Amino acid sequence: MSKLIFSLARKRVGYFFAALSMLITPAFAETITVPFGWVAGQVRHYQLSSRTERLGDLRGGNCTLNGLLRVEVLKREGKSANLRFLLSALKLDDACKTPSLHQMLWLRLSDTPLDATLEPEVGNVALPNLVAVREKIFTSLEDSPLLFGMSVDRDTRVEIAQSFRKLLFADAVTVAQATGFINEFAGVIGEVYETDTPSSLSTSLPNPFGGEPLLGTVSIEAKSGAKGSGEFSVKQIIRFDAKEYKAAIRKMVAQAGAGKVFKSDIEALDKRGTTAGSVTMQRIEQKTGWIIEAESTTTAQLGEGTQVVKVKMVYQTVK
Repeated sequence: MSKLIFSLARKRVGYFFAALSMLITPAFAETITVPFGWVAGQVRHYQLSSRTERLGDLRGGNCTLNGLLRVEVLKREGKSANLRFLLSALKLDDACKTPSLHQMLWLRLSDTPLDATLEPEVGNVALPNLVAVREKIFTSLEDSPLLFGMSVDRDTRVEIAQSFRKLLFADAVTVAQATGFINEFAGVIGEVYETDTPSSLSTSLPNPFGGEPLLGTVSIEAKSGAKGSGEFSVKQIIRFDAKEYKAAIRKMVAQAGAGKVFKSDIEALDKRGTTAGSVTMQRIEQKTGWIIEAESTTTAQLGEGTQVVKVKMVYQTVK
């Protein structure tokens, strides 16, 4: 399952925490307002990796994909910025038997510029080549021998992909989430954090399968970096309500016509617990809002199988 960074929910929750912290902030806490410090012409390079682990009865083994990500600010105007992302030098580890859908998307995007217009403070994103990127997602789905960690014949995958074209990745926000890196850059801009003041809130979260939002919880904790480092860190934990997540899976599978493939697994959800959510940790330059390092772990359980996707970005200084 593609990694999801819930930027819109994060913004809404962030504003709540900022107001709440005014009432409960201890004397030693630091208030951090993340600026929109990007400048036209800036170029950032990151070491990027994606690790997919399939546990339980899921097939395909574990796969790690490493590469480079170049991020360039093409234009900066007011509260928006035009960025160009470029994946390159992607290499799968020798032990990988079957790349995940997420990793296959990266391979298809490799060496192809991906432009995006971001309005970080409100969580908006626009993709000029949205149609082309959506097609890469669905083509990756058709070509992968696995779907949700289960072996599925190509004709059935094509049929499911055709159904998904009507249901999933219909807008730029969900496609940006699917890339696993675009939303990372905009997620903290404009936020106000009180360090050493953990907060948790029940809220509605974007549905990873499309449709109505799902109930869940978001927990956020910010910490100051070492004195003089000019950085701070943020940890965010997102958890879906198990009942609503289970219902969303059932609906998505039924709409996609995939019930004949996953019937036993869907029925098993009534007998076993389901879990889904993500943990994201980021280190950020306090004066600019640029990411220094980010690591996210997304976990999804289906029947007896669990898939874990870990994505990591580390800023590289290029001399």
